[in-house]
Amino acid sequence: MAEKPNQFRQHPAAIFPNNENPAGGRSEQIPELSGPEDVYRREAVFLQTVQVFVVTLPCKRNFMITHGTTIRDLRPPRQPRTGKTILMALGGPSAAAPPPQQWDDVIAVDSGGDFLFRHGIAARLVIGDLDSISPEGLAFHQAQGAQTRRFPADKDQTDFELGLGELPAGRANQIHLCGVWGGRLDHALMNLLVLRWFSEKGLFTFDTGEGCGGVIGPGKLNIGGLTPETPVALIALSGAKRLSSTGVRWPLREGSLRLGEGKGISNFTTSPSWNLELREGCLLWLIRGMDRAGVGIGWHPAKDQIPGPLEGGQDPEEG
Repeated sequence: MAEKPNQFRQHPAAIFPNNENPAGGRSEQIPELSGPEDVYRREAVFLQTVQVFVVTLPCKRNFMITHGTTIRDLRPPRQPRTGKTILMALGGPSAAAPPPQQWDDVIAVDSGGDFLFRHGIAARLVIGDLDSISPEGLAFHQAQGAQTRRFPADKDQTDFELGLGELPAGRANQIHLCGVWGGRLDHALMNLLVLRWFSEKGLFTFDTGEGCGGVIGPGKLNIGGLTPETPVALIALSGAKRLSSTGVRWPLREGSLRLGEGKGISNFTTSPSWNLELREGCLLWLIRGMDRAGVGIGWHPAKDQIPGPLEGGQDPEEG
């Protein structure tokens, strides 16, 4: 087998007469290190007092390794990832109006189109079997240029699942749901539980009859604008691991919360901010006494989200 060419190149700082630099040290190429061939290009500058390796990865991420032990990222600070703000209206009863803001996208799930119609908000998409939206509501959205996707009434997916399937990819998205409780117990429970399968689509928020709440996958969530002694709760929709909750009377640091475990309920805030961090799983958070428009939300999704439940409805922790 022919020998592969050397893919290392000399660092620009190493170009000195007689291979000597002004600091009195010596500059040279480093030998090939362990690892797959042709994967990395490594450059080095050996100074008089400190040994520095500049490692250039194919993806243009540079790292500095000092004394062979410490790794320091040389890239510019990462810019915060931005997602879309999306309003999705379902057909359940909803006393609260949508938070007053500009939306990047608006989706009406069947009779959720009537809710939007009453608030004068035009949807980009009306989806479902469309057996409950009023003719006036449907005509309003179509007159504004909405796309209509009609499905048979006899189907395996709920209209809400169809709407969730239309959400764009991106964990930084923030999706506010109106009418999520469905008006029926089976609809309300299913609408809540199905969100665990779509947590990679972003942060979900909604108003409840007594406050507000939301569903998150791995990431950091800061909820501001709270008053001390505000009742809050955490409920795992799948096994929540490495969970931290601060700014409350009973904080949690790098803990866990099992599906069906009640230790996350009946808590109270102690500061204006409630801070949550989740490394694995899916989590429901609830606030009593304040609607979504009355709280501030800061959402920072995890860079590498750990996969959620496996196909067939089996949780990884229940294997």
